[in-house]
Amino acid sequence: GGGGRRGGGALGVIMIAAAMVLAAGLGKRMRPMLTLAAAKLCGVSSGDRHVNLAVCVEFIHTATLLHDDVVDESDLRRGLKTANAVWGNKASVLVGDFLFSRAFQVMVEDGSLEVLRILSHASAVIAEGEVLQLTRAHDLNLSQDLYLEIITAKTAELFAAAAPRELASARDQAAVLDSRLHDIDDVATGGPLPWLPGIPDRLAG
Repeated sequence: GGGGRRGGGALGVIMIAAAMVLAAGLGKRMRPMLTLAAAKLCGVSSGDRHVNLAVCVEFIHTATLLHDDVVDESDLRRGLKTANAVWGNKASVLVGDFLFSRAFQVMVEDGSLEVLRILSHASAVIAEGEVLQLTRAHDLNLSQDLYLEIITAKTAELFAAAAPRELASARDQAAVLDSRLHDIDDVATGGPLPWLPGIPDRLAG
């Protein structure tokens, strides 16, 4: 849906690249699955609104991964070459920007100001987490509290946006799991911080 010029020229190339990134499964797709589970829990059995919003969540998540890999100068993500390693930083940033833009188009097409509020807030918090991480890159004296603040912004915020309070327990468990995977990635790429790979009891419980 939506108006505007799409599909031709340079934009068509970006759309193809975005489709390839999504098909490759850059993310683990836990967040959109939570959105679909929440819809089922709330009794949604018809229509495609919940599917569109799940896609929107995955667009946002994939865009953040593309940008994150560029900022971190990463060549691998879970054993696979990153998009920036294959196509370069410029293409990765543009595809990430395109996915962000499409996500917001889907939000507007949905017509709910509440959906727009929740997902736009999550996007802003994720960006803040990325900036905070950048300012503390390679800091082996990073405190555990600040580390948790960073991964809460980068990881947990979109989980919170993907599912309502009815799925709070499953959502929080998924966020903890994803945070542990972040720990593994951090150890693999930057060396262990003194307190890794521990997760505080207040998050693991």
